[in-house]
Amino acid sequence: MKPFLLLFMVSIGIIQAQTDSTIRPGVIPVNYPVINSTSSLSGEFVLTPSRAFIDKSFEEGKQSMFIFYQNIMTEPDSMESKVKQISKEVQIPNSLIIPIPAGQTARKGDIVLTSWQSGSGMQRAMVVDDKNQDSPLVHYLDISWDNPAKNKEGVPIGQMTELLPQNTFVVLTQEWQAGRTVIYKDGNNDKMGILIHSSGDQVLLLAWSYLVVVPREKCFPVIPLTEINKDDVVYIPLYGNYKQATVTRVDIEKGRVWVNVEFAGKQKEVVASVTDIVSKLPE
Repeated sequence: MKPFLLLFMVSIGIIQAQTDSTIRPGVIPVNYPVINSTSSLSGEFVLTPSRAFIDKSFEEGKQSMFIFYQNIMTEPDSMESKVKQISKEVQIPNSLIIPIPAGQTARKGDIVLTSWQSGSGMQRAMVVDDKNQDSPLVHYLDISWDNPAKNKEGVPIGQMTELLPQNTFVVLTQEWQAGRTVIYKDGNNDKMGILIHSSGDQVLLLAWSYLVVVPREKCFPVIPLTEINKDDVVYIPLYGNYKQATVTRVDIEKGRVWVNVEFAGKQKEVVASVTDIVSKLPE
């Protein structure tokens, strides 16, 4: 298969179409450096995309949508590591492995990176009860508040709480930590991504479920606001782009903020997450 180059948005990634036999260890389907090591230890939980999604991107010469699932590290190595996904072990490039170090604890009000325990996929979550700090009760922040699906108790999944098992979460405390929301510049647009990895002057993000690579100088990690009040003017991501909005209601304990924002010429009320809200956009 001949190399096929696809310009994805600004200068944020190049698909590398290769057959399985020509995929080099540690290479991913966008133009990002091969990472030589991982901090994850054998037996620890990790968040990774499925090997099938990675292979599909190479085979088709275009990006697949990437979902990061909770898996178990079995053998850390250089360039790529062996990870147990469901019932089989697969090789995952180190740049696509988000470590979840064992022995973490969290307090009420902490924001953690985890996986949806009764569903699937990476989630940021707000700790709402820390009676057991190594197994806290959380409210997920990346499920739409008004998602019509309900759990077995009849609670909408965007409004429910769940206990996180031990060793399945990590508290988000660092500015450039995997799981942070990042605002990145795409021409005159301010877009939202979730930090997956950074290396030198390049940052690997998940934006609308696609991998993008952005120069670090165009990336601005979002540090959640410590105080948000009704009638505050803020900026929130709407369909991937940051828009000005006015706060109408705040439930800070659950990390949710209701805002009015203009969309298609009309005012629309949406529920945003504190992980994503900023008081001003980067210049």
